[in-house]
Amino acid sequence: MYQDRGGLEKSGWCRKKADVLPNWNERFMRLDPLKLDLLYYKTIPQSVDTPCRGTFDLTGCICRIDPQHNTRFSITSRDEKSTYHLEAPSTFAREEWMRAIIIISRLGVLQEEESTEILGTCEKLIKRLQARARERKEELASVADEKYKSKTRLIELRDEMLRKKQELIEKMEMNTDRHKQTREECYRLSANLENLQEQVRASNILQQRITEIFASDSGDLRTKAERSLVFCEKEFEKKQPEVPDTEIHVRGRVNFVQGMKECIEEVLKLVLQDEITVGSPVCFYDNNLQDWIPGEAIQISENEVQVRTRDDKEMWHKMMVLKLDKPDIKDPAVEAEEVFHLYCLFYERYHSPREQEQIRIHTQYQEKYNKLKVMSSQMSLHTRKQREAEWILEEMNRAIDRLDKEGVVIDSSGFKKQNSDLGKEDDMLHVLAHRQTWSEASSTIFQLNAKRYQEHQCTKDLEHALHDREMLRSWLVDQKDQD
Repeated sequence: MYQDRGGLEKSGWCRKKADVLPNWNERFMRLDPLKLDLLYYKTIPQSVDTPCRGTFDLTGCICRIDPQHNTRFSITSRDEKSTYHLEAPSTFAREEWMRAIIIISRLGVLQEEESTEILGTCEKLIKRLQARARERKEELASVADEKYKSKTRLIELRDEMLRKKQELIEKMEMNTDRHKQTREECYRLSANLENLQEQVRASNILQQRITEIFASDSGDLRTKAERSLVFCEKEFEKKQPEVPDTEIHVRGRVNFVQGMKECIEEVLKLVLQDEITVGSPVCFYDNNLQDWIPGEAIQISENEVQVRTRDDKEMWHKMMVLKLDKPDIKDPAVEAEEVFHLYCLFYERYHSPREQEQIRIHTQYQEKYNKLKVMSSQMSLHTRKQREAEWILEEMNRAIDRLDKEGVVIDSSGFKKQNSDLGKEDDMLHVLAHRQTWSEASSTIFQLNAKRYQEHQCTKDLEHALHDREMLRSWLVDQKDQD
């Protein structure tokens, strides 16, 4: 009975698709390297001389894998007139069949080109495979050297990016502290500004109430002044809401009610005064001139008053002949002038300082607020820069880690998976801050992936060349032993 010798003289059971009906039949297949043929039988042949059911010339044939079935493949003749569809027992068996068939196909083509016998052709093919293996080894060494250089540069870029990231972290911490401090200052200024606004609003309300009193038609200027003082007394006695002390309060707390009272008493002092005191403007009647002479009381002694006139003459007069030189409280023009003087004094002493302080604090608040907005934008930019740096570092570390873990033949499906992973839009980040570094790093990573794929293809080609060479050597030795 015929035995499977393996290698180029491989034989075994396969399923063959029928030529007419779409049936798959069990057939025993055998390769004949000397005749460059594939033979098939219904049963296992008893010897190599047993007649076969069919043959297939393998010279220059084309082998194709069925993409829908891992164990199926097809063989098409060089003239494309004949095609065999076969199914091996396993994927490994299919690869072994295809490898042996492709070698025999190359032997047939080379034999036609060289016009030599099959054994001489086999030796030439072995030499070609040896040369191909040497080329692949040199290519692998060159790829390994380029990968090492790329990895070294990638490590340098990673270390540089790590330094940039650390600088960003330090700047971020510093900006965070400054941002917190500025935010607290804004809160403090806002509270002070709100307090000043309340003070100015209270001053405006007080002035409006006093204005209503002086604008009323009932009573003369003295009566209105007295009513204003009574109003101030009542407002002052009211329980004021407790407001926490701030820097503004500590530096200058103002009681507007008390201030208004003081201004009324100062401006309308003569209007409210009934008795002559030192410093009071007085006048006395001069019989000679038939007129009232104005002066100022500079000293009072019992019922006499020393008066200094405008021409700096000093004389004593009885209290009874003197009268206060008071404005005409019934004259509307006098009333308007005195009230205007009152409001000017109050505005200058109490209201205006609060308004100026409010404007100053408001300006400081706007400056701090705008500075806070700028700092927030800078922090957002720093956050993005840091995120970009972390993403770039992750990509570079991933590439370096892949290189460190290499030690086995890389499956080409791994490259497809990596490319699909890199294509996810959600995982991608549009690099803006570190564009130059990422441009070089991404180019280096792309070149590394290309070199890894080249290394994979080169390694695979080297394995095939060595395997095919050993198959040919083994078959050649067997043929020489038989001779």
